[in-house]
Formats: sequence, C-alpha cells, structure tokens
Amino acid sequence: MIKALINLLAISFIFANPLLKSQEGIYNSNLNSAESKIYTLDECIKIALEKNPDYKLATQKINISNAYLRTMKGQYFPSADFSASYNRQLINFDAETMSFMGQVFQIPGQEPNSFSTGISVNYNLFDGFNRSNNYKKAELNLHSTEYNAKAFKNSIIYNVQKSYIDVITKMQEIAIQNENLILGKNQLEDIQAKFEAGVTHIGTVASQEADLANREFAIVQAQAGMNNSKLNLLNLMGLPLDTKMDLSIASINLSTDTNDMKRIIEKYSDTEKNFNDAISQRYDIQAYSNAIEASKLSLESSYSGYYPRLSANAGWNWSNSKLEKFNELSRAYVGASLSIPIFDQFNTSYQIENAKYEILQNEAELFKLKQNIQNSISISLENIKLAYKQLEISDRALAASQKNYDIARERFNVGNASITDMITANNALVLSKINRNSAFYNFFLAQKDIEFQISSNTNY
Repeated sequence: MIKALINLLAISFIFANPLLKSQEGIYNSNLNSAESKIYTLDECIKIALEKNPDYKLATQKINISNAYLRTMKGQYFPSADFSASYNRQLINFDAETMSFMGQVFQIPGQEPNSFSTGISVNYNLFDGFNRSNNYKKAELNLHSTEYNAKAFKNSIIYNVQKSYIDVITKMQEIAIQNENLILGKNQLEDIQAKFEAGVTHIGTVASQEADLANREFAIVQAQAGMNNSKLNLLNLMGLPLDTKMDLSIASINLSTDTNDMKRIIEKYSDTEKNFNDAISQRYDIQAYSNAIEASKLSLESSYSGYYPRLSANAGWNWSNSKLEKFNELSRAYVGASLSIPIFDQFNTSYQIENAKYEILQNEAELFKLKQNIQNSISISLENIKLAYKQLEISDRALAASQKNYDIARERFNVGNASITDMITANNALVLSKINRNSAFYNFFLAQKDIEFQISSNTNY
C-alpha cells in the first residue's frame, strides 16, 4: 500500500502540469517503443517535402517554365536547317537513237543516281511585337510558377506543424487519462481494504469499480483520437500508415511564459499591418501578381495579328547525279518575305477578347485571395486571443478543481462524504486538466495559423 502511494505521488508530480514532461521531451505513440523512431518536427517537415507527389510536380513545373523561357529566348536567333538526300532510280533508261523523217536523233539515257544537299537560314525581322511580349510573358510565368511552388511548400509545412502539435495534444490527454486510471486503481484498493475491514459497504466498492471502468473507457477514446491524428501526420509525411513513431515535444519550441504569449498577441494585434505584411510577403499573392502581368502581355501579343510580318532568308543548295561539280551546280540565294494581314476570319479579335477575359479572371482570383487572407487573419487573431483567455480560465479552474478534489478525498477518507462526491470532484479535476492542456496547445496552433496567413516560411 505504501509503495502504491509513493508511485501515485510520483506520477501526480509528473502529470500535474503537462509541460513538466517537456524536460524529457519524447512521447511514445506506440505500444512497442523499442521498434519506434523519434521524429522531430523538422524531420517530419523535411520528409513531407521529399515525398509529397504534388510538391514534386510543382517543382517539375518550374523546369518546364524554364525550358519554355529558353524557347522564347531562341526566337531572337535565326533558325537554320541543313538537308541532304540521295535517290536511285530502280528502272534505268539507257541512251537510244530515234529516226524521224530521215533524221536520226540521239536520246540520252538517264542517270540512276540523284544527290542533293542544302542549308537555309530564316530570321524574323518583325512580327508585331509578338516575340518580345512572349519572352516577357515567359519570364513572368516562370516567376509565377516559382512562387506557386513556394506557396505550396508553405502549406505543406503549415499542415505538418498543425498535425504534429495535434498528435502531441492527444498524447498529453492520454497521459492525463492514464494518471487518472492509476489513481482510480489505487482508490479501489483502499476502498476494498475498508470494505474487508467492515468500514464501508459493498455499494461504495461497486461505485468505484464502475468509475474505474469509465476511466478505462476514456483512455480508449483518447487513444483512438491520438491514433487518428497520428495517421493524418503519417499521411502528410508520405510514410506507410503502420509506421511506428515517437514525437519530440522539445522540437516544437513552445514557451510556457505568459509574458511571451502576451508579446505574441501584441505582435499581431494590428490587423491592418498584418494584412499589409501578408500582401508584401506571401508567395501566392506574388504568383497572382505575376500572372496578371503575364495576362496583360498576352493581350498586347493578341494585337500582333493586325500588324504585318517581315522575315529574311538565305540559303545554299546543290544537286547532281554524281558527287562532283559542287561549284558549277550549286546556288546561293538571299530573300525577304512580307506578309500583310487582310482578313483572318476574326481570329485576332477572338484572341483579344480571350486575353481580356484572362486578365479579369486573374484579377478576380487575386481579389478573392486577398479577401480570404484578410478574413483568415482576423479569425486567427481572435483565435489566439481566445486561446490565451481560455488558458487563463483553465489555470484558475485547474487550481480550484484540485482544491475541491483534495477536500472531497479527505472528507471521504473520514466518512463525511460519499463516493459519488469524490468521483464528481475527480471528474471535474480531470476535465480541468484536459481543458488546460487543450488551451495551451490551441494557443500555439493559433500562433502557427496567423504566422502562415501573414508570412512565407523560409526556414526549409
């Protein structure tokens, strides 16, 4: 009995404040910890970035945009083609003589072989500014693609951070429920001893056994919630869902100082500044801004259909039935080509209207994005204030619940309170611990949320 009491006191000291456990900083989410690997938050983020297939596609799209930019740059250089051919006639026609009206004519035979070769160069002199606009548009599209990839990377980082903290929160809840279960088992031993000594009746034992079963049920529920959160984290990381893992609370760098929390709230208290910071820093905003400028260049390019086009060409070719007389039978040439549009079946006007629509579409998407950001920032700020307020309230509730439970337990021990009173006080204490744990981690979830809404993460 004394040994059980010592164990209970030791466990109570560890779990009285969930943050005391952060000194060790490692939480096991598996029954068989020997086969588990400890994953820090940074490791989880790096694995997710390495394995996420959509992020791989986003980075590959950058390569495609780079290749297209090189193609547009190549339009400023002349195009050159070389050709060579050989043909042999399968049916040969030898030389013949022919007589007509007393005259004899000699019909030469045909050579079976035919050789030819040539080189040609073409250069676009003017195409209605289409070439220069396309090059500038390719540059802007490349920047837009790069910003989109960075924005997607930020969303992966944010989601992993959120999921990691969620798993830690659920594991803390399991620790609280485990503490409660151990306490209930020790209480049942005390009550059974009193029953055997004739101090209490069988109804008290039955009540404590029922309460102990409820505590076991609460652990099962908490375990299920933690397992679901863990599966979500593994899914984000791209790892097999049966991977055994431990998490390190020390890797999320949480401060328990209320002054630090107040400074965080003060830092983000100016909603207008938050919004302006988001507009200047967020990658998705910059991506849409570049896309809009690219759309405007598409509109300018559409008007090129109304302009004439001028190109220059030069070349050299040779052909013969034998590989000889290259100088005598070769020909060099230069030339120019002018094309003036007269009627293009309204194709240019269609391209212009389509380009105008593209501009409006991108501007509308940017407007909606800014609206969503402004709304999300306001909600995140309210959430972080609410979490801090809940933390203050839960601290007071925890202190009061602990005091109430201590009194109920003492009264029960001396026979002045029923088992129901002690169970009620204990349930209130456990709920206060869970609420305090949730409020603490909700604050940091809200902090990560507002950081994600305002700025771009450049740490990975």
